[in-house]
Amino acid sequence: MSSSASVTRPGRLLTQNREMRAIGVWNWTLPALAARLPDGRTQVTCPAASACARICYARNGTYLFPAVKAKHTANLAYVLEDLPGWEAAMISELSAPRLAGKFIRVHDFLGQFRCVS
Repeated sequence: MSSSASVTRPGRLLTQNREMRAIGVWNWTLPALAARLPDGRTQVTCPAASACARICYARNGTYLFPAVKAKHTANLAYVLEDLPGWEAAMISELSAPRLAGKFIRVHDFLGQFRCVS
């Protein structure tokens, strides 16, 4: 792992796209399937993907926009390189008054949730 000083830290972790803003939901996500990190490593985010990878909605449409891909990749790099820093930043952000009573959508696709024993 690189030092945490090299990790880009966004001003805010939680964002809203047009659809989520309309219903008052904030979101945070990672790249679908895999991503190439700034240091050249490829990180698989959905190791159990098989046939579903070909039709995954998080690999189409607005998810392909360069700014969207960059944001999701930055989220992944932050978690991988500075998990304690990310945890502290997320806890702080979730405590913000602007999020009181709001819903948070974590990950745009379920493949990112995997139990590792």
